[in-house]
Amino acid sequence: HARHIPVMMHEQNSIAGKANKVTAGCADEIVTCYEKAGEQFPAGKVKLLGNPRGSVAASAAGDRQVLESLGLDPSKKTILVMMGSLGSTTMNDIMQQVLDRPVEGLQFLFVTGRGNEDAGRAFEGRPDVKVVPYVDTLAIYPFISGMICRAGATTIAELTARGIPAILVPSPYVAGNHQFYNASVLKDAGAAQLVEEKTLLENPEVLRDTIRGFFGSPMILESAATNAARLGKPQAAADMLQDMRILCGGSR
Repeated sequence: HARHIPVMMHEQNSIAGKANKVTAGCADEIVTCYEKAGEQFPAGKVKLLGNPRGSVAASAAGDRQVLESLGLDPSKKTILVMMGSLGSTTMNDIMQQVLDRPVEGLQFLFVTGRGNEDAGRAFEGRPDVKVVPYVDTLAIYPFISGMICRAGATTIAELTARGIPAILVPSPYVAGNHQFYNASVLKDAGAAQLVEEKTLLENPEVLRDTIRGFFGSPMILESAATNAARLGKPQAAADMLQDMRILCGGSR
């Protein structure tokens, strides 16, 4: 900034990170993904444009061959269960209890995370639970009806850009508990359900009940999908690029 080079800052979460708060004064424009984040910066610099990862997810056509290779039943609603690229041993243990018996009308693609493949042994022979260590989400998004996942910035950007209803289990191991606040925005908007990990450690059945009540109701699921899409910013990448050009002296 001392060299008069325009600066665009991007805050992905609902609770602004310390580094962004400290350096906000040096930014010419601060792009946020949540209205709540905008309240933590100088108002004149803030634009609610979203996360460019949402644009990538929104444009993904999917790959039906991936769906078929997983052996999923196209006549059933598919719920993607994924707790980040590395998975979560705690949540893997909980999911083994939650999915110990079928849920009517639903099938699950359970992504354990690489190195956690043992979590899938409990589902051997179960046609309604397919277990993999990793899946390309961009290949599978168009074919799923919902997600059970963490509430990280990238995940939230992707599922709202595509209008995917979710049961969010925020990671309690992140700075400032920001995933809880990310998830709260979606819950308050009627786009998702929020279940805390500490609750599930005490009673995993809470998640099973939530799955039945949320994903098992076509009316609730349709409403949540609509509300999720309203929060989505599928044009985030294009909008940010346009503002970068303007900051650099270009025209709209």
